[in-house]
Amino acid sequence: MNKISIIGLGWLGLPLAKNLQEKGYEVIGSTTTGEKVKKLEAEGITSVQFSLEPYPKGLGFQKLFEAEILVITIPPRSRTQSGERYLEELKFLKSMLQNTSVKKLVFVSSTGIYPEKNQAEKYTEEFEMDLSITGNKTLW
Repeated sequence: MNKISIIGLGWLGLPLAKNLQEKGYEVIGSTTTGEKVKKLEAEGITSVQFSLEPYPKGLGFQKLFEAEILVITIPPRSRTQSGERYLEELKFLKSMLQNTSVKKLVFVSSTGIYPEKNQAEKYTEEFEMDLSITGNKTLW
């Protein structure tokens, strides 16, 4: 598996793309503006313009679904949008994955699901969560 797509070349997706390229992977990623596509291409990162509004919009974004591995790093933007919109965006992405060459999907969510309280210990997979204490109901 040498071809990896990353939806969302932002603060997490871009460093990931660079790291994967250094390791010899073929990487293509997405950004929401044509200006950033040009900037990324100048840095040697193959990219396409793609956004979910909540329906797919962009130029040449079908190439993202030709990879064997797809990494999704788009945030829920819950401070500026309703959680329902994010869930609709993910629903569109899910439907777009049907009949593609994607074999593995990595969904990078957020630590925002944990409660907004101070805790001495780090949160682990064993931490018991439920809807009443989550820091972000949409991510939950």
